[in-house]
Amino acid sequence: MFVTRAARPTLAAARSARAVRFAHFENVTDQTIPGGSKKTTGFALRMIVFGLVGAGLPFAAAKFQMAKAGGEP
Repeated sequence: MFVTRAARPTLAAARSARAVRFAHFENVTDQTIPGGSKKTTGFALRMIVFGLVGAGLPFAAAKFQMAKAGGEP
């Protein structure tokens, strides 16, 4: 009885390992960027806009709040 209880976690681990084996991933070059790496100019522009908006938004919000409070813009 003890042996069957001790073997249950081992069998469960073996079943889950077997299920993982069916996953298939291809390791190919130039497939690291989602959406393809052939459109590098568009991707670069989107990243630049994303960075500028993310970095500039706090300054724009601070300027708006200062102008709203009557301080120097």
